[in-house]
Amino acid sequence: MSYLSFEARLAEALAQLAPVELPVDERPALALGRPPRKEMGDLAAPAFEFAKRAKRNPAELAKEWEARVRAALVHETPEWLEVTIRDVKAFGPYLNLFFDPGSLAALVLGDVVAEGATYGQVAPGSGPKIMVEYSAPNTNKPLHLGHVRNNLIGMSLSNLLAAAGNEVIRVNLVNDRGIHICKSMLAYQRFGNGETPESTGEKGDHFVGRYYILFDQLVKEEKATYAQKQGVDLAQFSKDAKKGLEGDALKAREREEEAFDAQFEEASELMGAVREMLRAWEAGDEAVLALWKQMNEWVLSGFRQTYERMGSKFDYWYFESNTWTLGKDLVEKGLETGVFERHDDGSVWAKLESKGLADKVVLRSDGTSVYITQDLGTAVLKHRDYGMDRSIYVVGSEQQQHFKNLFAMLELLEFPWAGGCYHASYGMVTLPHGMGRLKSREGTKVDADDLLDTLHDLALAKIEEGGYAESTDAARETAETIGQGALKMYVLQVSPDKNIQFDPNETISFTGDTGPAVQYSHARIQGILRKGLEQGKVTADQLEGGFLGHGLVDASLLVEAEEQEVLKKLADFGTMIRTSAENLTVAPVANYLLDLTKLYARMYHEHEVLTASSPELMRARVQLALAVAQVVRNGLGILTIDAPERM
Repeated sequence: MSYLSFEARLAEALAQLAPVELPVDERPALALGRPPRKEMGDLAAPAFEFAKRAKRNPAELAKEWEARVRAALVHETPEWLEVTIRDVKAFGPYLNLFFDPGSLAALVLGDVVAEGATYGQVAPGSGPKIMVEYSAPNTNKPLHLGHVRNNLIGMSLSNLLAAAGNEVIRVNLVNDRGIHICKSMLAYQRFGNGETPESTGEKGDHFVGRYYILFDQLVKEEKATYAQKQGVDLAQFSKDAKKGLEGDALKAREREEEAFDAQFEEASELMGAVREMLRAWEAGDEAVLALWKQMNEWVLSGFRQTYERMGSKFDYWYFESNTWTLGKDLVEKGLETGVFERHDDGSVWAKLESKGLADKVVLRSDGTSVYITQDLGTAVLKHRDYGMDRSIYVVGSEQQQHFKNLFAMLELLEFPWAGGCYHASYGMVTLPHGMGRLKSREGTKVDADDLLDTLHDLALAKIEEGGYAESTDAARETAETIGQGALKMYVLQVSPDKNIQFDPNETISFTGDTGPAVQYSHARIQGILRKGLEQGKVTADQLEGGFLGHGLVDASLLVEAEEQEVLKKLADFGTMIRTSAENLTVAPVANYLLDLTKLYARMYHEHEVLTASSPELMRARVQLALAVAQVVRNGLGILTIDAPERM
């Protein structure tokens, strides 16, 4: 029996013993938890639901419950109870259980050793089929800091859902068409002079992004010239100029700015050329399509390098160039059923009042589609391709209204799977001011590659300063591992809905609530094993699958309070995985690892491992250390963080 099975069986038995007049099959399920203080026991069962059913005081019911459990599970221990219950006590409205430490250690340690890399996971395919769409870059510039958080959430959430037994499909929807893509194309067409990423030595996405920035600079210059000719002072539209305005004055200035921008857009030669290029693309112009394909491939090649470095993986890539027209057919069907209606100007709107939302345009008056129209078609295509039970969109919180509208439309169109769509939103992530080259190439975004390079360099400097690595190559490899561990742990330990500021200098630390601290804990345990092998206290032939052989370990010796706290934390790993998956957040996984390594550090500080009082106790503590390392690896794996052998 595994610990999870034991706890489930125990919860069932406790529910049956509750002092309420209810048939066994009608009694509420029990959710067992850890008491707030270790002196209050090992597990606590709440009496609230039973008291509610019986219309009794919860504390009084818990006291009567105590007597029943004491008679059935303490005085006469049943054979199935693999962990002996030493005592049971009512603490207010809770029934608390005290386990025999030796039998608890034997069950938990045996569980981790037996399951190894799969410890804490549910059997694959036992849950529903879930699609996770994440990353969603544009093919006109490199991945930026926002994409970093998106990718970290998307890939770790996918891993978490898979660990909870779900069949997971990881997809990327690439925005590879539209006016913004044509901007970089036009700049390259006019000023590229035949250069390529190979000829300049740049990553493809950075190469194309340089032309996107060039276009933006040229438009600003053109706008300044146009404003001068029109006698318009652009300074009046700056943020500083607007600071002193309020109310109607501010609104008037903003309307004036919008009117000027529209006037310039119409007059701009560059914007006119871009619009013409987009029309040529949509008409299938061979020369434009050839340029588009070449530049897209350069960008996608760069994306793949960054994805590989970060650990992002996709089962399928969708491209908006293949999906942008699909939604129009849905709109036509929706017009027939009354989900959409055509206005006098020819535009088509989704009628969302029944969903508590404002109506939303889906086709402009000229018949062209808007972004949400494309998303309607893509959503249907994805379900045709995979038939998943749930569809999760990892997209920033600024798109919350967009997804409310999208899901409402899918429901009104009566797709049976619409209720399984979910927007996994997340807040902004920023960097402190003055981060040197991390200041964006455009002045507004931070490139993902620059961030990863900076983290690598900071970690390398720390490694070289401390003399941790045995060679230059090893130092660089470890630096990459530590740098990414710092980034991923910091981002993922925070609830996704919160805005965060990531300071690389503060997170490259081997102590505290950091990724490198967790990685160091794992490396230190590996160091204990190496030292044990060198001293002959542990031999290679005693190791089986990374653990000491079962016959060599007496886990019942692990009775110290600090050891028991670590064991209980290990026991909670599987439950934490399931709960986190149900709540669609990996933050509990990250925080679990931080807590586990702190508990282990406390235990290690209080109790010698290799110099324990007896060989038997030494082997038991080595086994416990190896179990901690295994669970750390399993948890870090979900977060796509490497667990180094040495640091």
